[in-house]
Formats: sequence, C-alpha cells, structure tokens
Amino acid sequence: MNILNDRRGYSMTFWTVFFGFVMIPIMALGIELGRYFYARAEIAKAADAAALAAAGGDQPKDLWKPVEILNADQQDLG
Repeated sequence: MNILNDRRGYSMTFWTVFFGFVMIPIMALGIELGRYFYARAEIAKAADAAALAAAGGDQPKDLWKPVEILNADQQDLG
C-alpha cells in the first residue's frame, strides 16, 4: 500500500484546513464586527443623552403639570 497514493483521508484534511483557516476566522470577524457596531451605537446613545441633558431637554417643562392640577382639585374639595 502506497501512502502517497492513498486518498481516503484527503477529504478530512481538506475540511479541517477549510474550517481552521476560512470558516472560523470569518465567524470571528462577524462576531467582532457585531460587537464593534453595538459599542458604536451605545456610545452614540450616551452622547445623545449627554447633549440632551446639557441642553436641558431631559426634563420637560410640563412634567409636573398633571400633579399640580390634581393638588389644586384636592384643595378645592377640602
């Protein structure tokens, strides 16, 4: 039996090399890109929140108006 002409293990070797050098790096790249874009979105959300807070947009002016109306109604009843 000549080892150089034996092709029974060729398919297993091909798929091992394919997964090791092609598929796994592509999957790792996809995961890292997903994490990168998620981090960018979180940073953008934090920057937007900071800009709104600096501009005074974090607390609407009419936020307590319904409470004031309720308190006025309760004082009228009492």
